[in-house]
Amino acid sequence: MNFSTLTEVQVIAFALILLRMTGFLFAAAFFNSQTITMPVKILLSFVLSFLVFSFVKPEFDVARVANTNLLIESSFQEILLGICIGFVTRMFFFIVTMVGSLISVIIGLSSSQLFNPMIGDHGNSFEQYYSILATLVFLSFNGHHYLLMGIEQSYSLIPIGNISIQVGTLAEVVYKFQEMFEITIKMSAPVLMAGLVANVALAILGRAVPQINILVTSFPVLVLTGLFVILLTLPHFVENLEKVLDTSLQNYMQFIRSV
Repeated sequence: MNFSTLTEVQVIAFALILLRMTGFLFAAAFFNSQTITMPVKILLSFVLSFLVFSFVKPEFDVARVANTNLLIESSFQEILLGICIGFVTRMFFFIVTMVGSLISVIIGLSSSQLFNPMIGDHGNSFEQYYSILATLVFLSFNGHHYLLMGIEQSYSLIPIGNISIQVGTLAEVVYKFQEMFEITIKMSAPVLMAGLVANVALAILGRAVPQINILVTSFPVLVLTGLFVILLTLPHFVENLEKVLDTSLQNYMQFIRSV
């Protein structure tokens, strides 16, 4: 590519492509991980933008470029669109994080806080465990390929400089996040039921034998019960993870096509 022959419109087009790509990489699942350093993210944004620039044809004229207000508006729109697309990709990891957090509360291990690089914040040990498990499933399904494929298709489906986000699309995304809570409850159901049965049994035992300190006894019992159920249902949990990942990737591609 001969950069000396680039026109003003092409330079502006590359800048808008870079803005959308940067917003996407800084918000998307897996790529937004704190383990990926800032220089690597910036370099990856430039590399992917160069690749996309080779086939994207700008659909705005020189008069639009010359209008500073429209150019600033288009820049903000590209950044916002990239962040929105990237945020949708994180639904899968949000579900897994909520499952780990809920299970930790049930069995009494929510106080152990560790840094979770996938969400960029501190979480408990079960959140870490499920995040690592979800990342392995994500990579085994080539989820990162689908993410890059989606952002690449967005430049064809949503031309740069001509973004019009539909209100109905945003409402549909909100509805999808409502489904996340339902999925979280379903995936946590085995541990929820085991915790409920264990608490009821301990309550009956405490009434039958008042000499037993239920407050002290309940902690190891709930932890052992929870760990046993988690190990017992691990194959089923991984199977559910695969289904949730498949649904999340479908929602991701559907969101890009409907914007």
